[in-house]
Amino acid sequence: MELMTPDEFEGLLRPTFKQDEWKLVAVGALLEFVIGELQVHLLLT
Repeated sequence: MELMTPDEFEGLLRPTFKQDEWKLVAVGALLEFVIGELQVHLLLT
């Protein structure tokens, strides 16, 4: 793997994560929303 270029390495990993990519994006968005709401509540109280 050390001999692989970054593009080759990405090509190896991309198919593995492509199927669940939407789940990662959804969980990230949910966590950002919850943390943002928590910040607003902490700053306003």
